[in-house]
Amino acid sequence: MEEMKQKQQKSQTGLDAAVVGLRRGDGQSLSYTDLQKQNEKLQKKVEILTDLLKKASIDEATGMMNKKRYDSISTRKCYDAIESMKNGQNSNFFVIAIDVNGLKEVNDKFGHPAGDKFIATVSSVISEVSSVISEDVRATDYKFRMGGDEFLMIIDSSNINKNINKKDVDRIVEKIKSDLAIKNITISVGVSSFSEVAKTYYDMFLHGFTERDIASNTAERMRELADARSYSEKGHFYNERANNTTDAIQKQIYNNKAKNDLKAAENMFEKLGVEN
Repeated sequence: MEEMKQKQQKSQTGLDAAVVGLRRGDGQSLSYTDLQKQNEKLQKKVEILTDLLKKASIDEATGMMNKKRYDSISTRKCYDAIESMKNGQNSNFFVIAIDVNGLKEVNDKFGHPAGDKFIATVSSVISEVSSVISEDVRATDYKFRMGGDEFLMIIDSSNINKNINKKDVDRIVEKIKSDLAIKNITISVGVSSFSEVAKTYYDMFLHGFTERDIASNTAERMRELADARSYSEKGHFYNERANNTTDAIQKQIYNNKAKNDLKAAENMFEKLGVEN
């Protein structure tokens, strides 16, 4: 037993000697024990920073990633797709914009706590459906709440030898819509693909933009195109509501909403140089 203690003391002495060249702020040599304590403090700081970074990228109400994370992930996906194009590979992925219909009405009639539950239900269905179908079609899905009643999804193939296709994306969209309809919730959806906006890559490259800039611009265009299509669908949704109500005041409200959404969609299509 005494021999073991002596060995431990020698080991500690050796470790202390190994760090004798390191000194504290007061000029005294650092011992191994001092370093252990400093390391523990640093680990705690890292844990705190990691937690803060996680919270900064997560929407608290739904647990989904937020707009900041969408910007970084979508830009990275576009950059990777551009690199694949340069290597002669056909790379494609999709962005789905989901706009919840009627959230303002729920907030106005029943209060914001009811609206929060409304949003929580939508986010839950989006997560459940996309995860099941994405696994079935071997896709990777990312889900984001952009704020208010707006959600975004990125759908990509998890098989490097096979692109995800529009039919697979349509399956996800239709399943989300049908599952929400059971709960009397409707959504307006728009879909865009990397392949349909990637043509701007060549023009930007010729004008001296870096690939990072091009990837960021392409990601933004994909989001705007998906948004424009969701606004267009939402405009038609409110047009239909206006046609199906006999209440003159409510009809006017729906008509105004339809007009605003369709105009927003039209402006975005024009900006992007894309036909509706």
